[in-house]
Amino acid sequence: MNVPRPRNLKHLMSFIQMCSWYRRFIPDFAKVAEPLTRLTKIDTKWTWNKEQTFAFETLRTLLTTIPVLAQADETKPYIIKTDASNFAIGAVLVQGEGENEPQLSTLVDC
Repeated sequence: MNVPRPRNLKHLMSFIQMCSWYRRFIPDFAKVAEPLTRLTKIDTKWTWNKEQTFAFETLRTLLTTIPVLAQADETKPYIIKTDASNFAIGAVLVQGEGENEPQLSTLVDC
């Protein structure tokens, strides 16, 4: 993903909004983006340091490595993978066989 580092608030807001569109596919999105969203608060001085650089690079990487949603192929079997704890549940609908199963949908409820 060839997105340059934001140089001002307008560019940062644009980047955060673009990433936010995919937030349901990025684990702990709010936590990862927090150093960036902190710069968007009113009366906050623009100070870009290692923490913001790390958050920016992490989001850029996650946007290009998170499983891409795919169109269902009715000729292949569906697989539902689930997980649960005392405070959250999650499920992923995948299709195909092997490690490279395309992800069709995600459900997370906390």
